Amino acid sequence: MPVPLSQLFQESPSNYAHFTGYTTATDKPWAKKYPPITELVVHTSVVVDEAGKEKTIADWDTAMLPSFDDDRLRLNAHGERPNRRRYRLDTESDMALWFHTEVSNVVLAAWNDNPAAVQSCEAKPWTEEPISETVDVTYSLSAGDKPPLAIGEFKRNLINVFEWRTGNLRISQRLSRELRGYADKYKCPQIFCFDGETLLLLQFRADNHNDIARETCQVDCWVLPRENAAGGCTLRDGLHRLLVQGFRRCQGLLAVEHLSIKGYVPQYRELYSGRPVFCHAHGMLSYEHPETGQENNGRLLDRQVDANDGSFYWRCNGQPMVDENNCWNEDAAAPITWHGVTPLQIRGRLKEN
Repeated sequence: MPVPLSQLFQESPSNYAHFTGYTTATDKPWAKKYPPITELVVHTSVVVDEAGKEKTIADWDTAMLPSFDDDRLRLNAHGERPNRRRYRLDTESDMALWFHTEVSNVVLAAWNDNPAAVQSCEAKPWTEEPISETVDVTYSLSAGDKPPLAIGEFKRNLINVFEWRTGNLRISQRLSRELRGYADKYKCPQIFCFDGETLLLLQFRADNHNDIARETCQVDCWVLPRENAAGGCTLRDGLHRLLVQGFRRCQGLLAVEHLSIKGYVPQYRELYSGRPVFCHAHGMLSYEHPETGQENNGRLLDRQVDANDGSFYWRCNGQPMVDENNCWNEDAAAPITWHGVTPLQIRGRLKEN
Protein backbone atom coordinates (compact mmCIF):
# COMPACT_ATOMS: atom_id res chain seq x y z
CA MET A 1 0.00 0.00 0.00
CA PRO A 2 1.41 3.44 -0.90
CA VAL A 3 2.79 5.40 2.05
CA PRO A 4 3.93 9.06 2.20
CA LEU A 5 7.65 9.23 1.49
CA SER A 6 8.12 11.46 4.51
CA GLN A 7 7.17 8.39 6.55
CA LEU A 8 9.20 5.87 4.54
CA PHE A 9 12.33 8.00 4.84
CA GLN A 10 12.14 7.73 8.63
CA GLU A 11 11.91 3.94 8.51
CA SER A 12 14.93 1.65 8.50
CA PRO A 13 14.88 -1.40 6.19
CA SER A 14 13.29 -4.34 8.00
CA ASN A 15 14.21 -7.25 5.71
CA TYR A 16 16.62 -9.75 7.25
CA ALA A 17 20.25 -9.47 6.12
CA HIS A 18 23.10 -11.82 7.05
CA PHE A 19 26.34 -9.83 7.11
CA THR A 20 29.38 -12.11 6.71
CA GLY A 21 31.92 -9.52 7.83
CA TYR A 22 34.48 -10.34 5.14
CA THR A 23 36.67 -7.38 4.21
CA THR A 24 38.20 -6.18 0.96
CA ALA A 25 40.88 -3.49 1.14
CA THR A 26 41.32 -0.65 -1.32
CA ASP A 27 44.61 0.52 -2.81
CA LYS A 28 43.95 2.15 -6.17
CA PRO A 29 47.21 3.47 -7.70
CA TRP A 30 45.54 6.51 -9.28
CA ALA A 31 44.19 7.66 -5.89
CA LYS A 32 47.67 7.98 -4.35
CA LYS A 33 48.20 11.38 -5.96
CA TYR A 34 45.35 12.81 -3.87
CA PRO A 35 45.94 13.96 -0.29
CA PRO A 36 44.02 12.13 2.45
CA ILE A 37 41.09 13.86 4.10
CA THR A 38 42.34 15.74 7.15
CA GLU A 39 39.86 18.62 7.54
CA LEU A 40 36.90 16.45 8.56
CA VAL A 41 33.82 18.01 10.20
CA VAL A 42 31.63 15.25 11.66
CA HIS A 43 27.90 15.95 12.00
CA THR A 44 26.72 12.68 13.57
CA SER A 45 26.84 11.64 17.21
CA VAL A 46 25.81 8.63 19.27
CA VAL A 47 23.37 9.12 22.14
CA VAL A 48 21.67 6.75 24.57
CA ASP A 49 17.87 6.81 24.66
CA GLU A 50 15.61 6.24 27.66
CA ALA A 51 15.63 2.48 27.05
CA GLY A 52 19.42 2.40 27.22
CA LYS A 53 19.85 1.82 23.48
CA GLU A 54 22.44 3.66 21.44
CA LYS A 55 21.27 5.56 18.39
CA THR A 56 23.04 7.73 15.84
CA ILE A 57 21.58 11.17 15.28
CA ALA A 58 22.57 13.64 12.58
CA ASP A 59 22.89 17.41 12.40
CA TRP A 60 22.01 18.59 8.90
CA ASP A 61 21.34 22.27 9.54
CA THR A 62 24.93 23.40 10.00
CA ALA A 63 26.17 21.97 6.69
CA MET A 64 23.23 21.87 4.28
CA LEU A 65 20.75 24.38 2.94
CA PRO A 66 17.37 24.65 4.67
CA SER A 67 14.20 23.16 3.26
CA PHE A 68 12.37 25.06 0.52
CA ASP A 69 8.83 24.90 -0.83
CA ASP A 70 9.64 22.29 -3.47
CA ASP A 71 10.95 19.88 -0.82
CA ARG A 72 7.39 19.38 0.38
CA LEU A 73 6.39 18.20 -3.10
CA ARG A 74 8.93 15.39 -2.92
CA LEU A 75 8.17 14.38 0.67
CA ASN A 76 4.40 14.43 0.09
CA ALA A 77 4.70 11.96 -2.79
CA HIS A 78 3.85 8.32 -2.07
CA GLY A 79 5.92 5.17 -2.37
CA GLU A 80 5.91 1.55 -1.26
CA ARG A 81 8.07 -0.57 0.98
CA PRO A 82 10.34 -3.16 -0.67
CA ASN A 83 9.06 -6.73 -1.04
CA ARG A 84 9.75 -9.14 1.79
CA ARG A 85 12.96 -11.10 1.19
CA ARG A 86 16.30 -12.13 2.74
CA TYR A 87 19.84 -10.97 1.94
CA ARG A 88 23.35 -12.32 2.26
CA LEU A 89 25.83 -9.42 2.42
CA ASP A 90 29.13 -10.95 1.35
CA THR A 91 30.55 -9.31 -1.79
CA GLU A 92 30.59 -5.67 -2.91
CA SER A 93 27.85 -6.57 -5.40
CA ASP A 94 25.74 -7.84 -2.49
CA MET A 95 26.19 -4.49 -0.74
CA ALA A 96 25.12 -2.64 -3.88
CA LEU A 97 22.06 -4.88 -4.38
CA TRP A 98 20.88 -4.35 -0.80
CA PHE A 99 21.45 -0.59 -0.97
CA HIS A 100 19.66 -0.12 -4.28
CA THR A 101 16.69 -2.27 -3.22
CA GLU A 102 16.21 -1.10 0.36
CA VAL A 103 17.43 2.51 0.22
CA SER A 104 17.94 3.97 -3.25
CA ASN A 105 14.75 2.63 -4.87
CA VAL A 106 12.64 4.07 -2.06
CA VAL A 107 14.40 7.44 -2.18
CA LEU A 108 14.15 7.74 -5.96
CA ALA A 109 10.36 7.62 -5.71
CA ALA A 110 10.68 11.22 -4.49
CA TRP A 111 12.71 12.07 -7.58
CA ASN A 112 10.32 10.76 -10.21
CA ASP A 113 9.31 14.40 -10.67
CA ASN A 114 10.16 17.84 -9.24
CA PRO A 115 12.65 17.24 -10.92
CA ALA A 116 13.19 13.77 -12.39
CA ALA A 117 16.48 12.11 -11.42
CA VAL A 118 17.97 8.81 -12.53
CA GLN A 119 20.50 6.37 -11.14
CA SER A 120 23.30 5.08 -13.40
CA CYS A 121 25.79 2.35 -12.55
CA GLU A 122 29.44 2.70 -13.58
CA ALA A 123 28.77 5.82 -15.65
CA LYS A 124 31.73 7.86 -16.87
CA PRO A 125 32.30 11.35 -15.42
CA TRP A 126 30.53 14.36 -16.87
CA THR A 127 33.73 15.94 -18.17
CA GLU A 128 35.17 16.96 -21.51
CA GLU A 129 38.46 15.13 -21.05
CA PRO A 130 38.47 11.29 -21.12
CA ILE A 131 38.80 9.65 -17.69
CA SER A 132 39.30 5.92 -17.21
CA GLU A 133 38.21 5.69 -13.56
CA THR A 134 34.54 4.95 -12.93
CA VAL A 135 32.56 5.29 -9.73
CA ASP A 136 29.99 2.62 -8.83
CA VAL A 137 26.82 4.73 -8.96
CA THR A 138 25.82 8.17 -10.18
CA TYR A 139 22.62 10.11 -9.50
CA SER A 140 21.87 12.81 -12.05
CA LEU A 141 19.02 14.74 -13.59
CA SER A 142 17.19 12.73 -16.22
CA ALA A 143 18.54 14.94 -19.01
CA GLY A 144 21.84 13.10 -18.57
CA ASP A 145 24.08 15.94 -19.74
CA LYS A 146 24.39 17.76 -16.42
CA PRO A 147 26.77 17.35 -13.47
CA PRO A 148 25.67 14.57 -11.08
CA LEU A 149 23.64 15.33 -7.97
CA ALA A 150 25.72 12.79 -6.04
CA ILE A 151 27.97 9.80 -6.63
CA GLY A 152 28.59 6.66 -4.58
CA GLU A 153 31.02 3.80 -4.08
CA PHE A 154 30.46 0.34 -2.57
CA LYS A 155 33.00 -1.50 -0.42
CA ARG A 156 33.05 -4.63 1.73
CA ASN A 157 33.26 -4.01 5.49
CA LEU A 158 35.92 -1.35 4.96
CA ILE A 159 34.66 1.74 6.80
CA ASN A 160 36.40 2.22 10.15
CA VAL A 161 33.52 3.73 12.10
CA PHE A 162 35.65 4.94 15.03
CA GLU A 163 38.06 6.87 12.80
CA TRP A 164 35.36 8.56 10.75
CA ARG A 165 33.33 9.42 13.85
CA THR A 166 36.31 11.00 15.58
CA GLY A 167 37.65 12.69 12.46
CA ASN A 168 41.14 11.19 12.85
CA LEU A 169 41.86 9.03 9.80
CA ARG A 170 44.80 6.64 9.89
CA ILE A 171 43.72 3.23 8.64
CA SER A 172 41.13 5.03 6.50
CA GLN A 173 43.56 7.26 4.61
CA ARG A 174 43.51 5.14 1.45
CA LEU A 175 39.74 5.15 1.33
CA SER A 176 39.67 8.91 1.92
CA ARG A 177 42.10 9.49 -0.96
CA GLU A 178 39.93 7.40 -3.26
CA LEU A 179 36.72 9.20 -2.33
CA ARG A 180 38.39 12.58 -2.77
CA GLY A 181 39.67 11.40 -6.15
CA TYR A 182 36.24 10.36 -7.37
CA ALA A 183 34.72 13.65 -6.16
CA ASP A 184 37.43 15.53 -8.07
CA LYS A 185 37.14 13.53 -11.29
CA TYR A 186 33.35 13.77 -11.34
CA LYS A 187 33.43 17.41 -10.16
CA CYS A 188 30.87 16.39 -7.55
CA PRO A 189 31.29 17.53 -3.91
CA GLN A 190 28.55 15.17 -2.67
CA ILE A 191 29.70 11.54 -2.43
CA PHE A 192 28.83 8.49 -0.31
CA CYS A 193 30.33 5.10 0.48
CA PHE A 194 28.44 2.04 1.73
CA ASP A 195 30.21 -1.10 2.97
CA GLY A 196 27.29 -3.25 4.11
CA GLU A 197 27.27 -1.98 7.69
CA THR A 198 27.83 1.76 7.45
CA LEU A 199 26.80 4.57 5.12
CA LEU A 200 29.40 7.33 4.92
CA LEU A 201 28.15 10.64 3.51
CA LEU A 202 30.73 13.26 2.53
CA GLN A 203 30.43 16.82 1.27
CA PHE A 204 33.53 18.68 0.13
CA ARG A 205 33.03 22.35 1.01
CA ALA A 206 34.52 23.54 -2.24
CA ASP A 207 34.02 27.03 -3.63
CA ASN A 208 35.23 25.78 -7.02
CA HIS A 209 36.20 22.49 -8.67
CA ASN A 210 39.89 22.84 -7.86
CA ASP A 211 39.20 23.06 -4.12
CA ILE A 212 38.08 19.42 -3.97
CA ALA A 213 41.61 18.13 -4.63
CA ARG A 214 43.18 20.40 -1.99
CA GLU A 215 44.04 18.94 1.42
CA THR A 216 42.84 22.15 3.08
CA CYS A 217 39.28 21.66 1.78
CA GLN A 218 36.88 21.07 4.67
CA VAL A 219 34.78 17.93 4.35
CA ASP A 220 31.41 17.48 6.06
CA CYS A 221 30.86 13.91 7.25
CA TRP A 222 27.90 11.83 8.43
CA VAL A 223 28.44 8.26 9.66
CA LEU A 224 25.17 6.30 9.61
CA PRO A 225 24.80 2.64 10.69
CA ARG A 226 22.66 0.24 8.68
CA GLU A 227 20.89 -0.81 11.87
CA ASN A 228 19.92 2.15 14.04
CA ALA A 229 17.63 2.47 17.04
CA ALA A 230 14.22 4.11 16.71
CA GLY A 231 14.51 7.86 16.44
CA GLY A 232 17.98 7.71 14.91
CA CYS A 233 18.86 8.92 11.44
CA THR A 234 18.02 6.46 8.66
CA LEU A 235 19.99 5.67 5.51
CA ARG A 236 17.04 6.70 3.34
CA ASP A 237 16.85 10.12 4.96
CA GLY A 238 20.60 10.55 4.61
CA LEU A 239 20.69 9.69 0.90
CA HIS A 240 17.70 11.92 0.17
CA ARG A 241 19.28 14.91 1.90
CA LEU A 242 22.51 14.38 -0.03
CA LEU A 243 20.56 14.39 -3.31
CA VAL A 244 18.70 17.56 -2.33
CA GLN A 245 21.97 19.34 -1.57
CA GLY A 246 23.37 18.15 -4.90
CA PHE A 247 20.29 19.49 -6.66
CA ARG A 248 20.73 22.91 -5.02
CA ARG A 249 24.31 22.90 -6.28
CA CYS A 250 23.15 22.16 -9.82
CA GLN A 251 20.57 24.94 -9.58
CA GLY A 252 23.35 27.35 -8.63
CA LEU A 253 25.38 26.30 -11.66
CA LEU A 254 22.37 27.13 -13.86
CA ALA A 255 21.95 30.66 -12.48
CA VAL A 256 21.77 33.59 -14.88
CA GLU A 257 25.24 35.13 -15.16
CA HIS A 258 25.77 38.62 -13.72
CA LEU A 259 22.29 38.64 -12.19
CA SER A 260 21.84 41.99 -10.38
CA ILE A 261 19.72 42.03 -7.22
CA LYS A 262 19.00 45.65 -6.28
CA GLY A 263 22.23 46.69 -7.94
CA TYR A 264 24.42 43.97 -6.40
CA VAL A 265 25.92 41.07 -8.33
CA PRO A 266 27.13 38.01 -6.35
CA GLN A 267 30.91 37.83 -6.00
CA TYR A 268 30.73 34.10 -6.72
CA ARG A 269 28.68 30.98 -5.95
CA GLU A 270 29.80 28.17 -3.73
CA LEU A 271 30.26 25.04 -5.78
CA TYR A 272 29.04 22.66 -3.07
CA SER A 273 25.79 24.52 -2.31
CA GLY A 274 25.08 26.86 -5.23
CA ARG A 275 24.61 29.74 -2.78
CA PRO A 276 25.52 33.25 -3.96
CA VAL A 277 28.15 35.07 -1.90
CA PHE A 278 28.08 38.88 -1.79
CA CYS A 279 30.87 41.35 -1.09
CA HIS A 280 29.98 43.84 1.66
CA ALA A 281 31.79 46.91 2.93
CA HIS A 282 35.52 46.53 3.62
CA GLY A 283 35.63 43.39 1.47
CA MET A 284 33.67 41.19 3.89
CA LEU A 285 31.97 38.23 2.19
CA SER A 286 28.53 37.06 3.28
CA TYR A 287 25.55 34.98 2.18
CA GLU A 288 23.32 37.92 3.10
CA HIS A 289 22.44 40.54 0.54
CA PRO A 290 24.20 43.86 1.29
CA GLU A 291 20.84 45.62 1.75
CA THR A 292 19.67 43.18 4.41
CA GLY A 293 19.88 44.30 8.04
CA GLN A 294 19.00 46.95 10.60
CA GLU A 295 20.94 49.65 8.77
CA ASN A 296 18.42 49.19 5.92
CA ASN A 297 15.29 49.58 8.10
CA GLY A 298 15.28 45.89 8.94
CA ARG A 299 14.85 44.91 5.32
CA LEU A 300 15.21 41.19 4.59
CA LEU A 301 16.23 39.97 1.15
CA ASP A 302 16.32 36.22 0.74
CA ARG A 303 15.97 33.40 -1.79
CA GLN A 304 13.04 31.03 -2.11
CA VAL A 305 12.12 28.26 -4.52
CA ASP A 306 9.05 28.59 -6.72
CA ALA A 307 7.38 25.21 -6.35
CA ASN A 308 5.50 25.81 -9.62
CA ASP A 309 8.62 25.74 -11.78
CA GLY A 310 11.53 24.80 -9.52
CA SER A 311 13.54 27.99 -9.88
CA PHE A 312 15.03 30.24 -7.21
CA TYR A 313 13.54 33.72 -6.95
CA TRP A 314 14.34 36.66 -4.69
CA ARG A 315 12.05 38.14 -2.03
CA CYS A 316 12.09 41.41 -0.14
CA ASN A 317 10.40 41.18 3.27
CA GLY A 318 8.61 38.04 2.13
CA GLN A 319 7.30 39.53 -1.13
CA PRO A 320 8.59 38.42 -4.56
CA MET A 321 10.86 40.95 -6.23
CA VAL A 322 10.03 42.03 -9.78
CA ASP A 323 12.50 41.52 -12.61
CA GLU A 324 12.92 45.19 -13.51
CA ASN A 325 16.18 44.67 -15.41
CA ASN A 326 14.77 41.99 -17.74
CA CYS A 327 17.34 39.47 -16.51
CA TRP A 328 14.85 36.67 -16.97
CA ASN A 329 14.41 36.64 -20.72
CA GLU A 330 14.55 34.41 -23.77
CA ASP A 331 18.33 34.80 -23.99
CA ALA A 332 18.87 33.01 -20.69
CA ALA A 333 19.64 29.31 -20.93
CA ALA A 334 16.58 27.22 -20.12
CA PRO A 335 17.27 24.98 -17.12
CA ILE A 336 15.34 22.00 -15.86
CA THR A 337 11.86 21.22 -17.15
CA TRP A 338 9.43 21.36 -14.24
CA HIS A 339 5.89 19.95 -14.55
CA GLY A 340 6.28 20.02 -18.33
CA VAL A 341 7.27 23.69 -18.55
CA THR A 342 10.47 25.62 -18.11
CA PRO A 343 10.95 28.66 -15.87
CA LEU A 344 11.29 30.79 -19.02
CA GLN A 345 7.56 30.48 -19.52
CA ILE A 346 6.86 32.25 -16.23
CA ARG A 347 7.62 35.94 -16.07
CA GLY A 348 7.74 38.74 -13.54
CA ARG A 349 9.71 37.49 -10.54
CA LEU A 350 13.42 38.15 -10.25
CA LYS A 351 14.73 34.63 -10.73
CA GLU A 352 18.18 33.10 -10.71
CA ASN A 353 17.60 30.09 -12.93
